[in-house]
Amino acid sequence: MRRARSKSAVLVTSGAGAAAAAAAALWVTLRRRKTRADNYRDDDFSELPGAVHRSVPTSDGGEIHVVDRGQGRPFILLPGVTLTTLSWHYQLVDLVEAGYRVLAMDIRGHGRSVPGSGGYSVERLAADVLEAMQALEVQDAIVVGHSLGGMTALQLLIDHPELATDGTVSGIVLVSTSASMIIGNGVPAALARAIGPIMPVAGRGHAFATTRRGQSTLPRTDLASLYCRLAFGSAPSPTHVEVIRSMTSAVAPEVLAPLLGTLIRMDIRPLLAGITVPTLVVVGQRDMITPVWHSRFLRSHIPGAELVVLPGCGHLVLFERRAELSALLKRWADRCWGSAAIHAPSENGARVSVTPGGAPDTWPDQP
Repeated sequence: MRRARSKSAVLVTSGAGAAAAAAAALWVTLRRRKTRADNYRDDDFSELPGAVHRSVPTSDGGEIHVVDRGQGRPFILLPGVTLTTLSWHYQLVDLVEAGYRVLAMDIRGHGRSVPGSGGYSVERLAADVLEAMQALEVQDAIVVGHSLGGMTALQLLIDHPELATDGTVSGIVLVSTSASMIIGNGVPAALARAIGPIMPVAGRGHAFATTRRGQSTLPRTDLASLYCRLAFGSAPSPTHVEVIRSMTSAVAPEVLAPLLGTLIRMDIRPLLAGITVPTLVVVGQRDMITPVWHSRFLRSHIPGAELVVLPGCGHLVLFERRAELSALLKRWADRCWGSAAIHAPSENGARVSVTPGGAPDTWPDQP
């Protein structure tokens, strides 16, 4: 018995030592990452001059916060889950400088938006966008959605196809998004219902990871930074990682939990053929959240859609490829509002591929 106890003690001690060594190695890695050269260290993410903050009431008692900046034809910018209008900071600069009006919206429960009683389904999110556009009398818009924002843009046109013919929406851009999130196959309704009860736990886990609640051998923000780092591609800016962490840490678990359920249940693949506005799909080659094959499916099943794949880029194209994305948006505006063709720009000599719509691809079981 004493020998067995001794063996157990050795195993426990060895395990604790390995954990401590792993924590130390992680700490060193994160320290090095934070001290390396950062070309974006001096970027100012504070209030942009000339930005007007609008609060639009929704039909279910909520409020949608809209940052309205610039003059000219309008871009509508929809952020992804856990992100806010701050995620569109660079586009609010670049597109306004190019002569456009830009309206960036906070998802309900995010940033300054207030959730109503209608829940967090993608249909409800799309209704929020429509009500905001109607209240602000937006016409001839290009709707740009990142991640969940792209899904919301698709749902908006599926629920209201008249927007494509009455002059309200002239085109869409889908950035790092998908028509069905879970391993490309959706989730059966019964399984989605079974998973539902664990969503509050997942929401709390997300809050723990992004705010670094509790005590450990790591500094408070290191695990959070590592967690957010996974959304980027190669060699992201530590400044950008911290901006993302600041947004994600502010989302309450009771907001995130139903949104995770929305992502699990969502599957609009059969409805993509009904999208009739010009559609550009943009994705990072190293996107681990909505991999490239999700975007290929969108390109193949939305009539006339075009696809741009950005080498070395992860899920957060808005930060990682600011110049390329802004150039693509401006050129897509020429396509939608004029007659210019789309030509993918190149940053630092990187090759960018543009793929027109072609023969339908199958939706693979795995990447």
